[in-house]
Amino acid sequence: MTDRVNQYLAELSPYVELWALSTQSERELQRRGSNGPQMQAFYDAITPRMEGIIDALNDLSLGDLPDNARTLMNLTLSLAEIAPHVEFYQGAPGVPFAFAEERFIAERADWTQL
Repeated sequence: MTDRVNQYLAELSPYVELWALSTQSERELQRRGSNGPQMQAFYDAITPRMEGIIDALNDLSLGDLPDNARTLMNLTLSLAEIAPHVEFYQGAPGVPFAFAEERFIAERADWTQL
């Protein structure tokens, strides 16, 4: 399994520094600070690999992910953050006709307590 995770990380290495962010707040800030072509490039790179990435991650325990798998999972979460902006908002980093996003503050919770 680690071989597949490492393969995907190698293929997506140009995007790790910008998009493998561990919190929702970091991912949101990155999206809001990005432009359409940056989001589109990341989207185009990761989307065709998603089925394989999910298969590779599903074989691992969420509570005990190795660092390389956590990095890959964080890339998938960044895809979830930007996909609507690529697919529906023509690459605009903000949400059209919405309240100012910076007004909303995400708080990190212990998912095991939810």
